[in-house]
Amino acid sequence: MLLGKYSYGIYVFHYPVFYFAERLCRQLPYSIHHTVWFSCLLIGFESATAFAVAALSYNFYEKIFLALKDRSAPIYHEAPAATVSAAALA
Repeated sequence: MLLGKYSYGIYVFHYPVFYFAERLCRQLPYSIHHTVWFSCLLIGFESATAFAVAALSYNFYEKIFLALKDRSAPIYHEAPAATVSAAALA
């Protein structure tokens, strides 16, 4: 599912996207900025932008590192079987 794949990027990028969108909207007249329809439109725009930035980040940045993760996987070797004498077990 796309939302699960991009969820960390949305978490990381939502705050800067919302911050800059709010700063840009404060330059609008007060009567427009504080209406319900504009607030709903702004939240939709901010959410879509955060999703788009997260998708771009995943596809052009995170995938590179995810492709490398199997190269650094630990290698497990089976330990040699220990020989225990019958006298030690008794």
